[in-house]
Amino acid sequence: MEEGLEYNWGTGDYESVDSNGTRTTLDDWDAMNYLLSQSYSVKVYRTNALGAVNQNSGGGSDGGSSLSQWMQANIGPGPTVDLLSLVLSLAGLNPNAPANMMSLGIIKSLFVPEDAWIAIATKDTMEEWSKEYIKFNISSKGLFIDRADPNNYIKGITNPITGKIILAPGLFDGVRTNYGLGDVVIHEVNHFTNWKNGLLQGNHPLIQNMNEISAYKATAEWTGVLGSGINDYLYEINKYILNLKMLIK
Repeated sequence: MEEGLEYNWGTGDYESVDSNGTRTTLDDWDAMNYLLSQSYSVKVYRTNALGAVNQNSGGGSDGGSSLSQWMQANIGPGPTVDLLSLVLSLAGLNPNAPANMMSLGIIKSLFVPEDAWIAIATKDTMEEWSKEYIKFNISSKGLFIDRADPNNYIKGITNPITGKIILAPGLFDGVRTNYGLGDVVIHEVNHFTNWKNGLLQGNHPLIQNMNEISAYKATAEWTGVLGSGINDYLYEINKYILNLKMLIK
């Protein structure tokens, strides 16, 4: 029997199925992490979505206009469409729809390298993620609480020792969107890439600020907009340089 994950329409639960056919009911977070680890069915789903759009956008009597119509129908009206919205839509996702298990698997297949470890925060995944590092508490909103500033909430964190990525469960609260999830994933994958390549690593504040700026710039290449959070890191770098100039006068 093929192992995998199945949805039980009778109970409304996800069940894992082992090679002997034994079924185990999973809670929502365990099911989501399983789908994430497997990139569940996303390759076929994405191929079908791309094929459908390509068929609609070329070779017809209306030429490329049907692609524009498709984009407006799936993304919404507007003079321009940023690259992240376009890619999500081509993969079959509505950028403005609430993020869920399936959309996370698709976003992983689009943006996360195969050798990256990524999971949603549960008790077990937090234990694994925090090895050799520190643990973060989760707020009532489902976001990580910044240890340096309890009033600041974090949507995703990359372990600077192991490169593992953990996502806040609040990203799947039924309000936050596929677009927002894609934004967070791209940001954290940039941290992973820097970690893997040994770039901008270490505890020096200047290096840490540059690492964050790198991630904001990587995300902006997809969204077309630099997130306002980058300003805090630019300010800290400018302050560091000004203080350094004063010291060497």
